[in-house]
Formats: sequence, C-alpha cells, structure tokens
Amino acid sequence: MYVRRGTNGYKNKFAFDDKVTISILLVAFLTALGVILLILTRPPIISPLPDSGYSFSVSAMEPTPSPKNPSKTEIIAYIAKVWEKEGVYEQAHAISCFVSESGLRADAYNFNSNGTSDFGIAQLNSIHNLPDEVVYDPYKNIDYAFKLYKRRGWQPWYGSGCD
Repeated sequence: MYVRRGTNGYKNKFAFDDKVTISILLVAFLTALGVILLILTRPPIISPLPDSGYSFSVSAMEPTPSPKNPSKTEIIAYIAKVWEKEGVYEQAHAISCFVSESGLRADAYNFNSNGTSDFGIAQLNSIHNLPDEVVYDPYKNIDYAFKLYKRRGWQPWYGSGCD
C-alpha cells in the first residue's frame, strides 16, 4: 500500500492498489457470501423418529387439535378419565408427572445416556419394547402408562412432578 496525497492535501492511507489488501477484502467478501448462502440453503430439521402423522407447529400457539394431536386440555381430560378410579390425588399426580416429563407433548422424545429412549406424553422407555401405536398414539401412550403405573407405581418416572 502506498501513501498518496489527496486533493485536500492530506495523506490517503486507504489506497486499494496493494494486492494483499485486495486479497484480504476478497476473502472477507467470499466468506460472508458463503455464510449467507449456507444460512439460506440449510436443510430442514429432521426428526429422528419416523413419520408419525403428527402435525408440528413452530408457533407459540398450540396447533389445531386432531385425533393424533389432541390439545393439552383434551390430554388432561383423558389422563383424569384414565386415573379416575385411583382418586383425585392420583389424577393430579399423573397430570403433574406427565407435564414435567413431556410438557404434555405427544411428539416428545428423549435419548438417554444408557442407550434407551423415552417417547410420548408419558415418556415411556423403549426398554418396555413398546409397539409403534403406543409410541405414536397419545391415547394409547397414556393407557400403557396407566398399566405400567398399576404394576410399579410412580417408580418408572423421574420428572420433577413425579415424586
């Protein structure tokens, strides 16, 4: 880079005649262009679960309920119905447990450090050799959770609301 005098008489230190300066600017421009292209062409996020028929929503609002994607109100009502004979305390305990486990999301899943996975509203563990309909159907997931609860109590669940 050389220094030349401008028309105002001051030295101009930003002459772009130098090959190194031009190379640095070119690399910076191409890097920025590459980042922009990467952001614009990134692939969609893919769930590790096979297509389950659930409709997912990225908005803060709850998606429109469907048989495979019930609203949280419908889920709470169904949990209360299934646990009805156990009494009000156990109904509330089940709802609290499943809220802490999955947020009552039918599409919730978790990969555990021991190589197993938890699925659905009740976060049922894959160690139970769950059939697909129990994994993907929120009502069958809750029904299976109730059968597991009848055999083992709250022992299979570790969420903060399951104590």
